[in-house]
This record gives sequence, C-alpha cells and structure tokens, in this order.
Amino acid sequence: MNKVITVNNLSFAYEEKTILKDINLQVNKGDFLAFIGPNGSGKSTLLKLLLGLLKADQGEIKLLKTKINNFTDWTKIGYIPQNIKNFNNSFPATVKEIIGSNLYSQMNFFKLLTANLEKKIDKVLKLVNMLNYKESLIGNLSGGQQQRIFIARTLVTEPEIIFLDEPLTGVDANTQNELYQLLTKLNQKLRITITMVSHDLNSVNKYANRIISVNNCQLSVKKQLREEGKC
Repeated sequence: MNKVITVNNLSFAYEEKTILKDINLQVNKGDFLAFIGPNGSGKSTLLKLLLGLLKADQGEIKLLKTKINNFTDWTKIGYIPQNIKNFNNSFPATVKEIIGSNLYSQMNFFKLLTANLEKKIDKVLKLVNMLNYKESLIGNLSGGQQQRIFIARTLVTEPEIIFLDEPLTGVDANTQNELYQLLTKLNQKLRITITMVSHDLNSVNKYANRIISVNNCQLSVKKQLREEGKC
C-alpha cells in the first residue's frame, strides 16, 4: 500500500502534561480514517501534529513521504479546523470569493479569477452539490451548506489528503449523514484520503474503514478493514 502518513515513536506534552506517548501510525492512500476519544484525549492535538501546526517533543512524522519539517507542497493537503464553525456570518463574501481565495497563488497579475479558475470553482461546487449557490453570500447559508462550501474550498487545489477536526459538530442528524456521504464520495471516487476527528463512534462507524481511539496517551484500533497500515 502507498503510505501517505507515517508516524514513528511520537510523543508530545503541553508543559509537563503528557498528551501522546510513543505513538506509531501509518495511513494508506485511500483510507477513511477517524480518530475518536473523550474530550481532552489528544485527538485534535494529534491532527495538528500531523499537519505540522504543533511540533513533537520526539519522534518523526512523514507527510507524503517527506518529513513534516521539510514539507512544502501544501496544495496537496486540505484542512478544515474546528474554528471554521465560528465563521463571521456578516462577512460580505460570496461563495465564489470564498473558494477563489484558495486560488490566490494561481491568479493573474491583477489577482483576478481567470476563466480556467472559474471552471475549477464550478467543478468543486458541482462535487458538493452547491453550484446554484455560487453567487450567494456565505453568511446566508445554513451551517451544513457552509460546511460544504469549505469542503469545496479545500478541494479546489486538488488535495491528496483532507484533514477535518470535528467537522459535523452543531449540525442536525440529516445534515451529518449528507456530509458523511459527501466525504465517502470524495474518498471512494476521487481516492482522497480522509483523516478526521470525531466524537460520534456510532455515526462514523458507518463510513470510515479505519477507526482509532485516542486515550490515555495511546492509540488503539477500534475498526480495521485492511490488514496493511495498522498503527
């Protein structure tokens, strides 16, 4: 299997409180992996370590076969953090502008969207079933619709891995199911590796092929549909 994330002997502490100790993990291309565990167990901390947002006290992390400290190709990585849910709904930006902001480096000299970039935006909006909302103000959308737009914003750079930190908190059960189905489509049809934090084992169990519990500074496998890549 093609390993897209490798973790060896990882340990991390906040001040003197150990959060993770001697963690080993492999994530294969095409996995739909969920980290579960109680509040404060280190799920989100682990996700941030994998993204290089926090620095490990010891151990090694490789992202797409490159050591995290040397990794630079961030267009291949998508990230939807917890605080995305605190988005300012009064911000006067359209859906197109929100997604287009992730294409800034590809814009022309005048930093305007070209016809080719507009096509990229349309493509990802179709993927998340939100094309009809392209000119809508982001603040006028529901929580579930906004989450689809932020997923589309992530997709527009054609990432190989998407990290999500409890993306379904605060949305109703029907919206949760729809978003899980969307992530499953991206995982199975586009072969995007999904790595997410969740607090809801019952829901994520229907969709993830791997579930790993984070508790007492350690990882334990709760669901493993492939023999390769066990942590």
